[in-house]
Amino acid sequence: MKNISLSLMTIAVLSSSAVAVDSLEDAFKEGKTSGQLRSFYIDRDRSGVIGDTHTDRNALAIGGHLKFETADINGFSVGTALYTTNGLFGINSASEDKRNSTLFGEGKESYSILGEAYLQYKNGKTATKIGRQKLNTPFLGTDDARMLPNLSEAGIVT
Repeated sequence: MKNISLSLMTIAVLSSSAVAVDSLEDAFKEGKTSGQLRSFYIDRDRSGVIGDTHTDRNALAIGGHLKFETADINGFSVGTALYTTNGLFGINSASEDKRNSTLFGEGKESYSILGEAYLQYKNGKTATKIGRQKLNTPFLGTDDARMLPNLSEAGIVT
């Protein structure tokens, strides 16, 4: 029995020291980087949608996100993520009235944003997260079907 409890205690101490750190420098060294690269092509060809005119819209985009989360310092951590969507291969250089706007920003142009920036605190089984973040709840989702997801400014406690 002593061997089992000592082993469990050793595992608990080692696993907690691997996650929690004591200095800001260590929080960045032990932080996690993740990301996703994605591409999306859309081509819509509609005849007679607006009177007798022919409507053709297309676009090709490449982008994704790069995210960094610090390790915990006394239960606190910070996360940030950069999101981007960019036109590719001249398909988007067609006249602006033919460019599909659903993959791009204002003016049907490429753009990049700081999409996530949050502060998180964990204590025991409770976690609090405040700031701009991805949320998936029964009432609100990221709708992550195109280049960039929906992001929310929120405070949540779990």
